[in-house]
Amino acid sequence: MKIMNKQENSLNLPPTIPNFRKELEQAIMLLGNRVQTDLKDKTKKKLIKLVGEYPTKETAYEWKLSLKQIVKKEKDQKKLLLIVITSSTNMIYLQK
Repeated sequence: MKIMNKQENSLNLPPTIPNFRKELEQAIMLLGNRVQTDLKDKTKKKLIKLVGEYPTKETAYEWKLSLKQIVKKEKDQKKLLLIVITSSTNMIYLQK
């Protein structure tokens, strides 16, 4: 049984959200590292550049979950778009 987080339907987002998929995935990874420990200066600067500030461990956990939801929604939308395109293509073939 899954225990529901009271904020599960709302996203707690960082001040800055990376625009590119690679940067978004890197931010998620660095936030995961931040949850575990304090980051070294170089890594800390990279995380700040990606998300806008250096979070507490608790905030890093929340931001990581929220960014992972964004990635999941993006993947779901791409799958849906592929289904629509495939369906449209099949309809075109059927009409010929």
